[in-house]
Amino acid sequence: MRKERRPSPDKDHECVYYLDTLHAERLSPALGADLVGMRAESLRDPALIESLYEMLIEHQVVFIRDADLHPVDLVRLGESLGTLGARHHSYPTHPDADDVVVLSWQGDDTPDAAEWHSDMTYRERPPFASILRAVELPPVGGDTLWASMHSVYESLSDGL
Repeated sequence: MRKERRPSPDKDHECVYYLDTLHAERLSPALGADLVGMRAESLRDPALIESLYEMLIEHQVVFIRDADLHPVDLVRLGESLGTLGARHHSYPTHPDADDVVVLSWQGDDTPDAAEWHSDMTYRERPPFASILRAVELPPVGGDTLWASMHSVYESLSDGL
């Protein structure tokens, strides 16, 4: 896979180009990158999927903004990265895609996800990744935070 590091076109920091039209702009030293150049129709391109996989390995969390990925596209994306895990038994699914779980914080039936957790890591074969799509965000709060256990491990002193 050809990767090239060069300045971001509209910012004064480095980004990694995986293809001429797809690049990642790092968000923090530990993890996270904005993925620029991804569209739903791109999900049929094996080179793009390979690049996306490499971005996930390098950055651990990628944000695909303004890609307009619908539930069926999310399933296609997940399948292109590996075998989809079994659905969580407690949550309803999307009417257009049974493999897409719908989490809604409206009404009395809210999900139990307001504390630190790791998606499905209790399973014998945890999933490679989780895919989230925010449809409606509150003006304040509603934050989803990530922590890099890889970075935590790497920062431990040699004696531990």
